[in-house]
Amino acid sequence: MAIIKTQAFFHSTDNKSLIRTLIWKDSENEPAALLQIAPGLTDHINRYDRFARFLAQKGFVVCGSDHIGHGKSVKSMEELGDFGAPDAGIRMVDDMHVLHNIMRKRYPYIPFFLLGHDMGSFLARIYAVNFGDDIAGLILCGTAQIGGKISELRDYADVIADFMGKEKYSYKGSEIMGKLTSRYYKEDDESAWLSVSKENRQEAEVDPYFDFPITNASAANVIKLALKCSSDEWFSEFPAFLPVFLASGAKDPVGFFGKGVIKLCDKLEDIGVNVDMMLYPGLRHEILNEDDYSYIYEDILNWMNKNIQGDFV
Repeated sequence: MAIIKTQAFFHSTDNKSLIRTLIWKDSENEPAALLQIAPGLTDHINRYDRFARFLAQKGFVVCGSDHIGHGKSVKSMEELGDFGAPDAGIRMVDDMHVLHNIMRKRYPYIPFFLLGHDMGSFLARIYAVNFGDDIAGLILCGTAQIGGKISELRDYADVIADFMGKEKYSYKGSEIMGKLTSRYYKEDDESAWLSVSKENRQEAEVDPYFDFPITNASAANVIKLALKCSSDEWFSEFPAFLPVFLASGAKDPVGFFGKGVIKLCDKLEDIGVNVDMMLYPGLRHEILNEDDYSYIYEDILNWMNKNIQGDFV
């Protein structure tokens, strides 16, 4: 058995970018299902290599792509962090659908699953409303339900970006999150919120395609995405037949240390969605990149296997 990893590019729906895609598959066996991954904010698809190889060995095809302004979907390093166009959120979701359609043509008869992490989870939630009829299950990592006073930012995100200068770059996410959580984790490391794994943090620190500054307009788009998929309108449109798996660290600040994940679970259950939730004690934002990852990978694999039903003729 050998795992083949292929890189490909397709034209973005923004009519400017070339979207970098990675595909993992077993070279010998026909796949039983496919998982598409939507990476997080200032993240890139190659950081999911270990997870993708694990699933490929278990009979899955795995694919995913770098979003606009991310990874190797940029023409130059100067373009990293620039996804501030007014329709960038729509374009990122539509690009995910382009990849889905490409893979569906290759594998027309197997179930498709979608996993989104961090900002990718917000995109995946919006994707499920628009295109959920053709996916067998939705997996959300490092996500949250956002409400209260924070939800009021949706109407002012663009105004704030204009005031601060839309094209100016904000600080790195780890710098901001590190300052907010340094006392909580009691570690002198601004990346401590990412993972318990220090090896993962060290690799992230030297990765030129990870954790880069973004424009204020891009930051406004992230806020709008998070609030859009937390809105009552989103819940009213979510396909209640689609099973959902929420998998997050109990000490992930993006998930409000578990509270935001539980709230999302409750609201999905209220509309009749079949939801499974795992809050991993002691773990933080990047549960897929922890040193002790095997049981998390097995949980996700078992959940997908449980939700594979029939064939998609």
